Amino acid sequence: VDQAIALGDYGIPCLIEKPLGAGNETFKKWEKIVHLSHSVPMLVGYILAKTTVYTITNKRVVMRIGAALTVTLNLPFTEIENAAIASSSGNFGSIAIDTKKDAKFSFLVLWPHVRSWHFKKPKPSLRCIPDAPEVAEILAKAAKARLIEVKDSSKQKLHNLDAVVS
Repeated sequence: VDQAIALGDYGIPCLIEKPLGAGNETFKKWEKIVHLSHSVPMLVGYILAKTTVYTITNKRVVMRIGAALTVTLNLPFTEIENAAIASSSGNFGSIAIDTKKDAKFSFLVLWPHVRSWHFKKPKPSLRCIPDAPEVAEILAKAAKARLIEVKDSSKQKLHNLDAVVS
């Protein structure tokens, strides 16, 4: 056999110019390319993980994302409708944030900090958080306290308005 097609470990067909038992330089070249192509997304993921900062304050959730071009996303609790947690193994998880209908985000700007498979209305997501249930509890308490504060302040403003009108 002068030429044969071989399927390597990765299922990539490559043309081998020598018989299968006589050495396989072409396959080794393809194997290096495959390893390199796997390394690039892993490197990008590592850099994004190291440069991402999620902050929960008493008024908002702040997401600072991006490596070369940093984007800061401020999500006030008054603009958040719901937050859902998706736990995975090892106590890690993601928290997806549903915003009010008038808030619009670009999927590409948020990626990879976006809820999976939500293309029509992308939802910001706090991804791969260690101790995700604990972080979700902190988020819930902060949001509840802020919404109560906003509700009380609006009642106080109405009460002060009644005092002025009288």
